[in-house]
Amino acid sequence: MDNNKEVKTSTTTDDTELEIEVVSDTEEDVEILKAAIAKKDETIRQVLARAKAAEAKAKETKPVQESTKVETKEIKNNEGANFDDMLELRLQGHTKEAVDFIMKNGGIKSLDNPYVKKAVEAISEQSKAESSIKTVDSNKSEIEQKYTTEQINNMSAEELYKILPKRS
Repeated sequence: MDNNKEVKTSTTTDDTELEIEVVSDTEEDVEILKAAIAKKDETIRQVLARAKAAEAKAKETKPVQESTKVETKEIKNNEGANFDDMLELRLQGHTKEAVDFIMKNGGIKSLDNPYVKKAVEAISEQSKAESSIKTVDSNKSEIEQKYTTEQINNMSAEELYKILPKRS
């Protein structure tokens, strides 16, 4: 018997292929080959088990996706009714922010709640205050910001001289 045995094993990245080179034919070599084949079989079983688990998981998630699609379609169909309510609220004089708040809290029916009414009033006051703040970046002069075009057209010459800035 030859005491110089060379056994080389290598595996691929997915652990499914095993190459074995045996230089000598002894009983120990046969045992090594049996162990390598058993390892390869176990690896194949593990890969198949993972594949079956992934397939089962994929089947479970498909019905959830279909029910999600149905829910989004129902929401889109209800947007037409909400649009009418939003339009009515805007025609009543509510600001866009107030309309958004009302719609998030149940629509026009939510205005029956005194807390919602107070919140809507506060939102409207805040947005009006923000819109009334003079901006520095405005292209209008101080006079145009302070007076409307109609007011300026109706002023006499003396009044116009009073409001015009004085040149140095």
